[in-house]
Amino acid sequence: MNDSVLGRFASWLERTYSTEALKVRYPFAVSPSPALFRRFRNPEAEWEVPFHFDFGRFLRDYYAEYVSVLRQYAIDCGVQGVPFFLNIHGTGVIFQETCKTQDGPTFTRKLLVNLDYLFRSSYMSV
Repeated sequence: MNDSVLGRFASWLERTYSTEALKVRYPFAVSPSPALFRRFRNPEAEWEVPFHFDFGRFLRDYYAEYVSVLRQYAIDCGVQGVPFFLNIHGTGVIFQETCKTQDGPTFTRKLLVNLDYLFRSSYMSV
């Protein structure tokens, strides 16, 4: 977590929560600063669960913006007429089934479903 990302995260917190709600979630000021970044890199038990939840929500927005920029780069370079697919490592599930043809041989069919793409596709609008 570099300072730039943590600065954006702190700004996201300020936009997302009221001042009162932030004081409940985090027992310190969340304005971007080197001291805040050190705290975020070493969360304390008192606020690590809200931090984990909030940082995960922030990353969805951050990645959505990043993917949107990449998509626009591709379009600007002439890529068109193809679907844009987002694959985030570690979010897929492989469904496997064994099939038997009429002639008798069997084969295994695998289907990889990227759960993150399915669940967030409307959220991220890639």
